Amino acid sequence: MQIAINGQAGIAMGSPVKVTLLAFVVGSFLLIGISRLTGTPIRERLQDVKIGLKTDRWILLGGIFGACYVMLSAWLAPMLGTGQLIVLSLSGQLLFSTLIDQFGLFKAEKRPISVNKIIGLILMFIGVFLVHFA
Repeated sequence: MQIAINGQAGIAMGSPVKVTLLAFVVGSFLLIGISRLTGTPIRERLQDVKIGLKTDRWILLGGIFGACYVMLSAWLAPMLGTGQLIVLSLSGQLLFSTLIDQFGLFKAEKRPISVNKIIGLILMFIGVFLVHFA
């Protein structure tokens, strides 16, 4: 649903950047509300973020990749269609998660790439091609 909503919002607002800003502002207010409901002060949550950044600055990539994902979905969904974009997105996630596991990136446990994983990725990319051009 998120890709379809972002795509239509991008058309309505005339800019995927505006959609991304709106999504993150709304998300921030939601998280503030959740923090209030759970009784955890915002100051405490921000302190936890500060501690995390001291040890692993790369965790900022999560926000950067999240913003890029929302912005690209708002931009590409009207052009490619929701289904095609979801298939592409899942294919990319599977490919990069396999590489992250193979090399133990971002402190992930190393898990070697198997022949079955390679076959599965190839079939997924063939599926992307077939969905797009069929």
